[in-house]
Parts: sequence; structure tokens; C-alpha cells
Amino acid sequence: MLFWTILCLAVLSCQSLGADQTSVVDEFNDALEEGLQSVRVLIQNTESHLPSAVNKAFDYFNRLQDKPNGVAEAANALYETAKNTVTQVSAETEAIFSKLSVLTDQPRLPQNILQLIADHHNLQDFLIKEAREAFSQTIRTHHLGSSKADEKLASFLQQKTNAIKQAVTSIASAVHDVIGHLQNSANSSLSKEAVENILRSGMETLGFAIVFAQEEIKDAMSH
Repeated sequence: MLFWTILCLAVLSCQSLGADQTSVVDEFNDALEEGLQSVRVLIQNTESHLPSAVNKAFDYFNRLQDKPNGVAEAANALYETAKNTVTQVSAETEAIFSKLSVLTDQPRLPQNILQLIADHHNLQDFLIKEAREAFSQTIRTHHLGSSKADEKLASFLQQKTNAIKQAVTSIASAVHDVIGHLQNSANSSLSKEAVENILRSGMETLGFAIVFAQEEIKDAMSH
């Protein structure tokens, strides 16, 4: 993914000024899709590691010869809650990226990007809060509070969603910056060449944002 971004930036820097604007827009949207794919990798990684995360959360009991009643049932409940949370996080992340494409066939500009970022963060926090409460209720129901399994699993999800929020913020903020320049261009009736240059500059900005997001994702998957 990092290689793709660097290669894309190199290709764009070599394009002539008179290149077709639609192709530049397509490149920008393709880069945005690359950013989304990077976030998808983290989400998929999180889901695939849920079984081991749940197992680690119950490590206190797993080391006992005689496990208390309800450990398996509680572990299954925590897993299902966590999996459902990851599914919702994935859906909401897909939704914000679907609103970030710079131009479509209309064409159109994405609107209220900073609000989209804020709404995405708030919803992610809400989903984790709900999961944390559900985890705690399950642990209380089965009288397994000494394990602190709910806190451990909630921390696992929190760390992953924090990385997702960082990645979304980086990429969406880059799009926000480019949109501002495009809107200014429309207001000042800049030439086609000037608009193309703005898009190319935006491509570079987005490329760096993707690199940053990928580093955040790489770090999140290493823990």
C-alpha cells in the first residue's frame, strides 16, 4: 500500500499540465479508495483477532484448574458483542468514505467534511461505550468480576477504534483541504490548468495522509 502511494505520487508529478482533468479526479478518488482499503485491513485484522483477545481477557480463569461456572458462556457473549461492535464500526467507516469522493458524474463536492469527521468520532465512541457497558453487564451476570475481562476487551477495542479515528481524520482532513482550494477556484474562475494543479497538489496531500494513516494502522495491528 505504501509502495502504491509513493508510485502514484511519482506518476502524478510527471504528468503534463494539460492532462485531462477527469483522469486527475479519478486518480484522487482511487487514492481515497486506497486509504479506505487500508482502514479495512485494520478492521478485518481486529475481527480476526477477537477470539484471541477474548481468550486473553479471561486469562485469569484460564490459568485455574477449576474454572468457575459461566466462563465459557460469558466468553461467548463478550465475543458476540465485540464482533457486532466491529461490524458497526466497519459500516460507519464505509459510510464516511462514501461521502468523501471529490467528484462524481454530477459532478459534486463532498460537504461538511469536518462535521462528518466529528460525527464519525462521536459514533465510534458511542459504540465502544455501549460495548463496554454490555461487557460489564455480562461479567456481573456471571459473577466473574475478578477477571476484569470486560475492561481488558474494551481496552482492546478502544485501541483499535482510536487508530481508525486517527486514520479517518488524517485522510478526511486532507480531502477537506483540497475541497477548500477547489471551492476557491470555482469562486475565482481559475483556469483549467490551475484547477488541475490544485488536484495534483491535493493528490500529494492525500497521499501523505494515507501514508500517515497506514503507519497508525501498522502500529495498531502490532499491539
